[in-house]
Amino acid sequence: MIFERFLQNSKKDEIIAILDIGSGSVGGALVSYPINKNPKILYSVRAPIIFYDKFNYERFFKSTLLTIKKILQILYNESLKTGNPKQIFYILAAPWYVSQSKNIVFEDSNTFLTTREKIDTIIADQVKNLKIKINTVYENFTNDNMRTIEINNLQIKLNGYKTNAPYNKKINKLEANLYLSVSTQEILQSFQQITKNIFGTNRIFFNSFSLATFITMRDLYSEKQNFLLIDISGEATEISIISNGILVETFSFSLGKNFLLRTIASEMQITKEEAISLFVLFMEEKITTEKKSQIQKALEYVAIEWSEVFYKKIQSSSEYKILPSLFFVVADTLFAQWFVTVIKNKKPTADILFTTQFIDVILINSLVLSKFVTIENQIKKDTFLLLEALFVNRLIKSEI
Repeated sequence: MIFERFLQNSKKDEIIAILDIGSGSVGGALVSYPINKNPKILYSVRAPIIFYDKFNYERFFKSTLLTIKKILQILYNESLKTGNPKQIFYILAAPWYVSQSKNIVFEDSNTFLTTREKIDTIIADQVKNLKIKINTVYENFTNDNMRTIEINNLQIKLNGYKTNAPYNKKINKLEANLYLSVSTQEILQSFQQITKNIFGTNRIFFNSFSLATFITMRDLYSEKQNFLLIDISGEATEISIISNGILVETFSFSLGKNFLLRTIASEMQITKEEAISLFVLFMEEKITTEKKSQIQKALEYVAIEWSEVFYKKIQSSSEYKILPSLFFVVADTLFAQWFVTVIKNKKPTADILFTTQFIDVILINSLVLSKFVTIENQIKKDTFLLLEALFVNRLIKSEI
C-alpha cells in the first residue's frame, strides 16, 4: 500500500519537471514519459547554491531559494519549446527533510479481517509514534511545523507471507514496514510558492532522495537484498540501511563535499573555485610537487574526519549490530571516486561489524543509469536527475 496523494493517469508523452534539491546545488529537468518506453530527458540544468566559508542555516536557506527560482525560470523558458509540464516533482536531500522507518507487528489471538479501514488505522497509530520520535530526535520538527512528505508501506505480510493484496483476508498477524518522511511548513511552502509564481500550477509533489534511491536501486539490483546507500552532497552525507530488501533506517551528518573544499581552501589560503581546480588537477596527477604535498595534507585530514564521523554516526544511530558490507555511493562526479577510495581504505574506528571482512563499493553513476533513460543530444548526463527520472517513472506508471 502506498499513501494515496497525487498522480493522474499518465498520458502519452506527458512532460514532467523534476527538481533535485541538494545541499550544494539545485538541478532541474524536463522529462517526457511516453507509454511503454523509457523516460526521455528533454532538457536539464544545474546550478550551485552559493558557497560560504562558514555555514549559516538562514543564509543557506535563502541562497537555496534563490537557486531554485533561477532553475525554475530556466525550465519555464525551455518549456515554451518542449511543452508545459503537467506535474512538478521535488526530490529533497538532507537537510531538507528527515525520515523514520519502522517494522510494525499487529497480532490478535482471534482472527480478524484486514479491511482497508483496519489497516489504515493500524498504520495511522504507528505514524503518530514515528512523528513523536522525529520530534524527540530533531527538536526543530514540532507538531506545529511538521508536514508529511511520504508515508509508504514498503512491504506487508499476512500471517508471515508477503502480499500485494492485503485486504479482506482473515488473519491473526499483520506485519508492515513503514517509511515516513517529513519536512517543515516553511521549507515546503517556500518551494511551492516559488514554483506556483513561475509555472502557475498547484500540481507540485515532494519526495525524499533516500526513498528515490532505494526504489531505483531495488529495481536495478533486485538480487541485492542487503546494502548501505550513501548520498554525499554539499553540506551533508545521508546514509540509508537496506535489510532484506527493505529500507529500514535513514540518518545523516553535516559533512559533505563542501567540508572538503573548505579544508583545502583554508589550508592553502585560496578561494573555493581555486580549491576545486586544484582538486581536479590533483586527481588527474597534473599538479606540482609542492602543491601536491599541501593538498594531500588537507585531504588526509578530511578523509580521517569524514570517515570517523561516518562510522560513529552509523554506530550511534543504527539498531543493527551487523551491517551489510555492500555500499552504493552517489556523489558529484568530481568528488565521487575520491570518497569511494576513502570508504574502501579508512577502516572503522568505531566498534562496527560487517557481514564480510572487505567492504564492496558500487558507485552509482550516469553510465549505469543512462542505459534506462533516453537523453537528448548534447544534454549533460546528471547522475542525480537520471536516478530521479527513473524513480518518477516508477511512481507514475505503477505503485512502489
